[in-house]
Amino acid sequence: MEESNYTVTRLSPLPMEPPVLFPFPLDWLNAPFFERRDPRLIDFPMMNAIIPNIVLNASYVLMVLVGPLIMKPLKAFDLGTPIRLYNFIMVLLSAYMLFECIHTGYISNYTLFCQPVDYSYHPLAIRMARIVWMYFFTRYVEFFDTLFFILRKKNNQLSFLHVYHHTSIAVTWWVTANVAAGGMMVHMVALNSFIHVIMYTYYGLSTLGPEVQKYLWWKKHLTKLQLFQFCCMLILMAGNTQCDDKHFPQFINYIGVVYCTTILSLFLNFYIQTYLKKKNPKNTTEQNGKAVNGSHKSDDKNISNGKKHK
Repeated sequence: MEESNYTVTRLSPLPMEPPVLFPFPLDWLNAPFFERRDPRLIDFPMMNAIIPNIVLNASYVLMVLVGPLIMKPLKAFDLGTPIRLYNFIMVLLSAYMLFECIHTGYISNYTLFCQPVDYSYHPLAIRMARIVWMYFFTRYVEFFDTLFFILRKKNNQLSFLHVYHHTSIAVTWWVTANVAAGGMMVHMVALNSFIHVIMYTYYGLSTLGPEVQKYLWWKKHLTKLQLFQFCCMLILMAGNTQCDDKHFPQFINYIGVVYCTTILSLFLNFYIQTYLKKKNPKNTTEQNGKAVNGSHKSDDKNISNGKKHK
């Protein structure tokens, strides 16, 4: 079959692949969620078992709790160059994932709603599965957002939204990549990658000093884009719950609807508190999406990175 004529129309069942996801005594959790599992990604890093993911997330929470205590008697690190490099890398990764989603989805004739997952080993199906895995893996790369906060002693950025988002999104996408590496979930990857291209570009520019910062008037609109993104995701996942695809693990969409609702609520509250209830803009620090990725203090020219969502 030529790629130009390739279309995912067959609702193929998810292949059987008995996984070793949870060691005893948690084996009982396998049945309800992973009776069937995609074998194509089983050998990819972090995919074979959930335990490494639990360890990484537990270590992350420990870093958030203990890190500020360790840094308390120490001087804040000057991380201008590492942060600029990090932002540049994240822009490239996000742009690459966005391109792959759009290009592969286009030549695969993807539809907006109810797009089935192709579990075959067709080159385009494998290409899409790899992008879903990459998106999952980069959720852990973004732990550096928080590390930069801690090392620069920007502890006010370690909000509930920031920590909740980082710890939950990695596990959520580990589950997704295991059972739905492609299809209708690709739209979520594309949306978030698009936002991250803009977001990391902004934070990279904000580290270049006052001469550049004065042109970054559009900071407030990043949060608006985040809110728009979550609304789109919520609509897509809610619509996908109505799809007549007996082979698609529908619990992924229901989890997505609940999770996206919590994130949307938290970001909306952040936007209201930061931009709509500010009494004195000159004395109030604008922390665009501080909960997820980082902020830039325009008043004292102090730049923080570790930013706000995906």
